[in-house]
Amino acid sequence: MPMKRLYQPILYLFIAAGLTLGACRTASYAPQQQVAYTYTAVRLPERAPNRLDTFLDAYRQGKDSVMNVVIGSTAVPLTKTQPESTMGNFMADAQLRYAKGRDAQVAASVLNYGGMRIPYLAPGPVTVGNIYEMMPFDNTLVIAEVPGSTVREMCRLIADKKGWPVAGITFVIANDRSVKDIRIDGRDIHDNIIYKIAISDYLANGGDDCEFFRKCKRKFYNVFIRDILIEYVQEHKNINPVLTQRISYE
Repeated sequence: MPMKRLYQPILYLFIAAGLTLGACRTASYAPQQQVAYTYTAVRLPERAPNRLDTFLDAYRQGKDSVMNVVIGSTAVPLTKTQPESTMGNFMADAQLRYAKGRDAQVAASVLNYGGMRIPYLAPGPVTVGNIYEMMPFDNTLVIAEVPGSTVREMCRLIADKKGWPVAGITFVIANDRSVKDIRIDGRDIHDNIIYKIAISDYLANGGDDCEFFRKCKRKFYNVFIRDILIEYVQEHKNINPVLTQRISYE
């Protein structure tokens, strides 16, 4: 049988199937009914306060009466920025002042950037609650005896992290991220001199990549850094921290 005649039945089958499918197809779909939606607000019935509510209210009122106490004011916005900030300078200055009161040889103060927990505090009254928001952790004061060579290591870490709050120490972050012109109390540092630096117990125990502090002699004080900040504001009444190029870029 010729090849042409073998393919004819198959060709007829495809044509018939195509016509059948075409007959089943519709030009478009139109919904037969529009659905309308309505919304009803449901208000839950008010319930009478139970014993737990009454019990907690006493604590809420007590907390508010403490946290809302005004302890002073700030003349400028306290901001959290890098490499230097007004909030960071305030905190580092307060920590340095308190540490010097415990050991007159303390020359510098360092806090980690992540320890500041709010980005901004507007000029005006400062409350106890503001300080708790700024420093909610129960970090305590530590005075560490740090060799100059370790101070250089500390400054390199601070440069890598783009700047931390410091007081009593200055340095420049070079274009290649190295550090130079490191000075403590206005004088160039020397690798073999031991410097007393006020830090938190978190850093003293190696937190935030500060393992080098664990090798230093450390004296721990049972005072919260948060309380140091509160005391500083109470004593100064009106704080006015300014930027002084403590850490700067080349």
